[in-house]
Amino acid sequence: MKNNRLTHRRKNGQQIIAAWGLLFWLAAGVSCAAFAVASPAADTLQALLTPALPASLDDPASQDDLASGPLTLAELAGFYAARDYRPLWSSASAERAWEAALADLVEDGLDPAWYLGQVPAAATSDSSCRELARTAAWLQAQLDLRFGALDRETIEPLWRLRPATTAEQRRTLLGSANGFVANPAAALAAARPDLPVYRVLREALRELLAESPAEPWPEVPRGALLRPGQSDPRIPLLRARLQAGDYLPDAANTAVSLNYDPLLEQALKSFQRRHALAVDGLLGPATLAALNETREQRSARLRANLERWRWLGQEQLPHQIVVAIAAAEIRYYRDGELRWSARSTVGRSLRQTPSLRSAVSHFTLNPHWTVPPTILRQDKLPAIRANPEYLAEQNLQVLDAQGQELDPATVDWRRPGAIILRQQPGPGNALGQVAIRFPNPFSVYLHDTPSKELFARAQRTDSSGCVRVEDVLTLVEQLLRSNNQFDPTAFAGRLASGATSDLPLLAPVPLLMDYWTADLDSSGTLVLRPDSYARDEALAAAISARPRPLLALPANCPTL
Repeated sequence: MKNNRLTHRRKNGQQIIAAWGLLFWLAAGVSCAAFAVASPAADTLQALLTPALPASLDDPASQDDLASGPLTLAELAGFYAARDYRPLWSSASAERAWEAALADLVEDGLDPAWYLGQVPAAATSDSSCRELARTAAWLQAQLDLRFGALDRETIEPLWRLRPATTAEQRRTLLGSANGFVANPAAALAAARPDLPVYRVLREALRELLAESPAEPWPEVPRGALLRPGQSDPRIPLLRARLQAGDYLPDAANTAVSLNYDPLLEQALKSFQRRHALAVDGLLGPATLAALNETREQRSARLRANLERWRWLGQEQLPHQIVVAIAAAEIRYYRDGELRWSARSTVGRSLRQTPSLRSAVSHFTLNPHWTVPPTILRQDKLPAIRANPEYLAEQNLQVLDAQGQELDPATVDWRRPGAIILRQQPGPGNALGQVAIRFPNPFSVYLHDTPSKELFARAQRTDSSGCVRVEDVLTLVEQLLRSNNQFDPTAFAGRLASGATSDLPLLAPVPLLMDYWTADLDSSGTLVLRPDSYARDEALAAAISARPRPLLALPANCPTL
């Protein structure tokens, strides 16, 4: 890949810095017992921090408050108390290692100035306050890498069946930082999500940052749909754009032909595959829009997804169902391994599938479908007014608010009042043979569908919020088997009966439905997906606009 030598030099530099940091501590030659005798610097740090210690991290009343948010003064005091108030940054080499570690946060999509700019000048503060500011910035960076720099509830909220429990993870992270004082970069590396997708995203951003901003990516003009074999004056620009993305070798530029040849077709198909587009080799509007993404827009997408995967690092469970909303895919994990995956359809941009954390509790076999109010108002009523036979064709019952069946002929369809439409079970039922239920306030669920052709589309954002699942009966079987509940004969009999019934899971299975637009394919290659819900730009902007964290420092230490 491009910039390998640059990356190699940077890694060598980091290793040299880490080695210098280690030599600094080894050269000190002071035993742990000797450190117990407080030096003047340690005495000063202890005097500054001891007043914060009554807000103990062991106080149960404070644990919920510590589950998220910025570093607290109590946490800073606890960190130093655990090391007998010994300073961390008492040499020029240690300060350089601190600075180099935080400077690399740019490759995480974070602004190093948030952290490096927190140390007050020597003219306005003493060495103890500068020491504490460096440590607070370093610890804050670790929290941001592990849990996310932004509070996701303010920008991309995740509804939870139960509150998140990250307080213990936070205490463990901060407690482990004392093991990295000789190598501050290693502490940041340990705090990053241990996920292949995060590492690949970080590498992609690193390579992008190494490119010259003075050389913009080639832009392909709009025009008619371009098919393989055709000639077009845009071909040289298309070839240049694919070369810039390493989809086409530079040698291909020797051809000045305006013909859309097979080599160029294969390069465009590779581009389409890595951008989750229809792999058809056609240069149409969706492919053209992806090709003409600027370097700045790509950087924003990478930074947005790095933040999402910092959030998602806390959501990885060995046994769970995951609905990847932007990918319109569903995955089932058991014992930490992917056991099953399939295509799905999710909500359109105006009726989005919500992000949530819940647990599958039961299945409804041969379900009725009660038409949600939005679909009733926006879709069904116009169809009924236009076609008097629509209700019969769709096998829909009309019920009053108490659930009593009404004669459709008695309803004023211009002002129907508080009616309910319910579709009977059967081959044409919108939910198919089974619905997968889980608690949530959005009235959404996973379900089968008679419209199997929907899964063949490249873009599958056409539902009203619920998630249609391809091959859903295989997922139901997997979930029942995980609970030792699957009886093939009994299950097939209940389905064949046509009767509506609920089948509870003895142990609910965790479910995550969430939105991210960068993922890895089965080969570990980065895939950037269409931003169907138009969230990437807003999230990237929120990261850029994030105020510099206000460090928790003693009152007599100046803050910037």
